[in-house]
Amino acid sequence: VFGGFFDNLRDVKYYNDAHVFDLSLYQWHKLVTAPGDPVPQPRSGCSLAADPAAGAVFLYGGYYKKKVAMQQFDSHKDKAAVE
Repeated sequence: VFGGFFDNLRDVKYYNDAHVFDLSLYQWHKLVTAPGDPVPQPRSGCSLAADPAAGAVFLYGGYYKKKVAMQQFDSHKDKAAVE
């Protein structure tokens, strides 16, 4: 799961955090990136697709006060650790 937003009619906050669900433990874990690693812009309403052969995850679309383009996360170069 990636991103999302909070809206209480006064403030709106968009997120760019990512969580994975461990099917063996039935627990959610937050992905943590190292300082300076590239991360996608905060957004909601986006789609994710994985390409295991390329070692990449593609993030498509979504909104952050405006419509945003597709981004690619290369799992070989852009590392994220499970917290």
